[in-house]
Amino acid sequence: MRGALFKTILATFIGGFVTWQMIQNSGYILIAYGNYSLDMSLWTLLLLISLFLITLLFLRNITRLIVEPSKKFLKSHATSKLRKNKLLLARGLLQYTEGRWTSARKDLERSAKNSGIPVVNYIIAAYSAYETRDYEGADKLLKEAEKYAPKDDLTISLVKARMHIRDRNFS
Repeated sequence: MRGALFKTILATFIGGFVTWQMIQNSGYILIAYGNYSLDMSLWTLLLLISLFLITLLFLRNITRLIVEPSKKFLKSHATSKLRKNKLLLARGLLQYTEGRWTSARKDLERSAKNSGIPVVNYIIAAYSAYETRDYEGADKLLKEAEKYAPKDDLTISLVKARMHIRDRNFS
């Protein structure tokens, strides 16, 4: 309440002072550039500058009203996508441990696209494909894992070796 009263008194004082100055001095501004000149009163120039600044503030606020909701939407969409991906990964790992190989492979492959560590998703999906005797699918998934694995990593080679040893395929 006191803040509003103070602002009202301040605005009245400033308005009265500016009005008094306008009556006392009209001021004169001359801007010349080459063959062109522009002359006006000081108060007209100040009014034009004030209108320009108010227009800039208005445009900034309108832009903010348009941009902020879209930022929030994009952020919430990305968060939602990340949460969905984590749930897919968790469900795929649980299905793998329960021995539901087909659904585990499907969920792990789908979550690998947006995973922070897709190599793990593809390796476990390859194990799931191997358990369903889809050896070509397992090889394909291991090739996908190689795209994301570090160059000196032996993990994928060890996985392939374990699969061949289990099948007694020593060639």
